[in-house]
Amino acid sequence: MSRTAFPIAVAVVATLTVLTPQAGGWAVITVTDLPEQIIAGESTTFGFAVRQHGARLLTGLQGRVTAQSGSRSASGTVTPKDNGIYAATLTLPEAGEWVIRIDSGFMASAITLLPMKAIARGSTQVPVAPMERGRQLFVAKGCLTCHVHRDVRSQLHVPVGSDLSDKRYSDVLLAKLLADPSIVPPSSSYGPFTMPDLQLQQAEIAALVAFINAPRTTAARAPAR
Repeated sequence: MSRTAFPIAVAVVATLTVLTPQAGGWAVITVTDLPEQIIAGESTTFGFAVRQHGARLLTGLQGRVTAQSGSRSASGTVTPKDNGIYAATLTLPEAGEWVIRIDSGFMASAITLLPMKAIARGSTQVPVAPMERGRQLFVAKGCLTCHVHRDVRSQLHVPVGSDLSDKRYSDVLLAKLLADPSIVPPSSSYGPFTMPDLQLQQAEIAALVAFINAPRTTAARAPAR
């Protein structure tokens, strides 16, 4: 598929992680510093924000973080930081593939991250491929709240954005939009909205671009469970 022109890219990508203010009492959880791998037996801390309607940062919440790997489970602590950011601290007891869930404490708002590997202490860390890292971030940053993508299983979904499964954009323009959402004018059939500035790091932007613009075969990969 050929790459689309800038106006189309703006119209679609503008709704990444954006929610309409008319949609009611729900929020988007955005992980701010998702680790690539976790060392089993060691404490890991990462941040997350909770945005009501994808825009207003919520403070004073009592969140919860848990993890599951087969029959094994773990729970951690959530503490508030400044400006509506929370710190989740978790220790995974054993090496393996773990699924981490964050409950925000705001109504039923929650997010289940894609499986992450915990490796034994002293093991060599294996870098995550950019496209797979982008898939992890597509969930962790809240993009799947507004968009459908066949390579990630939908959780809470608000039908603002389009299906990105077969969309392709200019790498340069997509990176600019993710880095500076203010270049996108607020407009939507659901009412005015703006994409929040998630202050994405360059490595995160590159990974998201790699995932969204990745070549796909006609036989689509099954969504992660």
